[in-house]
Amino acid sequence: MADSSLQRTIVRSVDPVGPGDLAAALEMHARCSPATLRERYHGVADRAEADRLLPHLLSHRFGHSVAARDRDGALAGLGQLLWDGEGDEVELALLVPDARQRRGVGAALLGRLLTVATGAGWGGGGGPPRSTR
Repeated sequence: MADSSLQRTIVRSVDPVGPGDLAAALEMHARCSPATLRERYHGVADRAEADRLLPHLLSHRFGHSVAARDRDGALAGLGQLLWDGEGDEVELALLVPDARQRRGVGAALLGRLLTVATGAGWGGGGGPPRSTR
């Protein structure tokens, strides 16, 4: 019997994104509840504050961002692998709109970002990065 989690997935692809994807990322933010945005952005006050963070997060200067796209090509989630100025630490962060959660989006984003992190030399010594929450 097939794995039911694979039957539920809505992810068509996971691809790199950047500053040119800002409009689609803002539209995806609009589909997130205030609680989901607070969880991802560590206590932002409102959607406007979260929206102001996106240009920084989508900049290639501060990390590597990927987007999961659904079967229609719409953004179903965003993931970032962010590094500090010295390159000593990385943070892996995911955002999946409420209606898309538990559909394989986060797992697809996580898998791609762990591959990127391992290829860059992070996380190879002791497995995947651990959560700081």
